[in-house]
Amino acid sequence: MHLLGALYRLAQMESDPKGLLHENDSFSDFRRKVSDLIKDVAYIMGSGACFKQMFLLLQSPGATWESTQSALFIMQNVAKNIIPNENEIIPKVAEAILNLTDKTHIDVRYTSIMLLGELCDWIENHAETLQAVLDFLLCSLQQKKVLAAAAAIALTSIRSFEINNDLAIGLLKGISLILSRLPRNQLETTMREIIRFQLEPLAELVKSGPVTVVCKGERTDPAYWVDRACAVIRHTNPDVSIEEIHPTLQILNETWPLISQIMGKYQTDVRVMERTCRLIRYGVRMVRKQASLLVEPLINQMVCLYALHHHSCFLYLGSVFVDEC
Repeated sequence: MHLLGALYRLAQMESDPKGLLHENDSFSDFRRKVSDLIKDVAYIMGSGACFKQMFLLLQSPGATWESTQSALFIMQNVAKNIIPNENEIIPKVAEAILNLTDKTHIDVRYTSIMLLGELCDWIENHAETLQAVLDFLLCSLQQKKVLAAAAAIALTSIRSFEINNDLAIGLLKGISLILSRLPRNQLETTMREIIRFQLEPLAELVKSGPVTVVCKGERTDPAYWVDRACAVIRHTNPDVSIEEIHPTLQILNETWPLISQIMGKYQTDVRVMERTCRLIRYGVRMVRKQASLLVEPLINQMVCLYALHHHSCFLYLGSVFVDEC
């Protein structure tokens, strides 16, 4: 308890009259280390106990925005491991967040939005809160850019919600259009996080052993997640000059090994191959000649797979490479 209290005090931000988040300074690095310590403490104390202690601090009379934000920051770090059927504290926290006003300090609003994203399992278990949460996050997408970035990340937790995949893809399209308006550093970081949410289940499928019968439209269907990632790649279209490195480029390079594994594992499934080629196609069209590092490994794999299965989507993708690269 004493260690958690010490971390709570150390993690408090300095007053900033401009109301800007401190994302790129030494304090951000320090807080990342604090975050790791919080998780260690939560492992010993229990996430629920940590969450409750911070909730009690939030109710302290005369709490400043700095102390409030620090408590929310700690709650954000432990929220994922709280049992989804908790009904004592989280409902009060969620209600308070959903009723935040524009006058609330921007750092408190930002952290509150991120906390909502971490509570996705709890929200899924309390379906009656889903509509209010989605409305709040969609409204936050229209706010200041830092809040829009936080809302975009939080909304990617919809992968845990039992909603129609077409609706989820539509929502991701909307998020991506908002992303395109963000400053470059926020855009790349937020987009990477959103793509990660879609690719993590794909990575699990790749590791899950031999291919079994794929149930179309289910969460065990790789196309289910490829379509979501494709929606983000296709509709995040920032204004980038020819001389600039496209913010999507590094993300494409990072995701290529997984995409290659998907193509290898599901090479006999025409539908999955077509969806995967479409994802690559939109990525290449986005970054154009900057995709040159992907050309050789991709062409080599396409040639090998085409010799075995003659998927026509490889021919179309090859023509895109000729046009764009």
